[in-house]
Amino acid sequence: MNGNYGPIHLPNPYSKFPQEQPLAASVVFKLLSGKFVTRDSSGNYAISISSDTQIWGWAEVDADWTTSATEAIDKIVIIDDLEAVFEMPNDSGNTALTEAIIKTLIGETCDIAESTTNIQAADYNASSTDVIKIVGGSVARNSLYVKINPIKFYTLGYGD
Repeated sequence: MNGNYGPIHLPNPYSKFPQEQPLAASVVFKLLSGKFVTRDSSGNYAISISSDTQIWGWAEVDADWTTSATEAIDKIVIIDDLEAVFEMPNDSGNTALTEAIIKTLIGETCDIAESTTNIQAADYNASSTDVIKIVGGSVARNSLYVKINPIKFYTLGYGD
């Protein structure tokens, strides 16, 4: 992997929304960030933040990119595979990862953190929304391997 974070295991590469989904206005995607998304009240998708209690999937974005200032102009493919594993950075507020820390985290759920630089990370010290589940990690990249927590997936129901 070249610094970009994203899917590292897609058991069902066809597990995606049937068509590209509309994005909210001015959504910032960063290569060195997670890309979990949540639907807003207009039905458009935006980067998930720490207070979101529902995850709708992972946006397939391969570059630093900011969406149009007008909502629903830009569209993107969203992966919604509950068995997919994604790599995302460890929250910079957490201790750097070691093999021992990673072993203790496997199977735990945690929150997403977002920084002022638009980086979405796994915050293994936070457990208020528990939207992602830790399944591994990389000491060398100080990153965690995560899945969508199935309990937090579509908690409002598809199409709500």
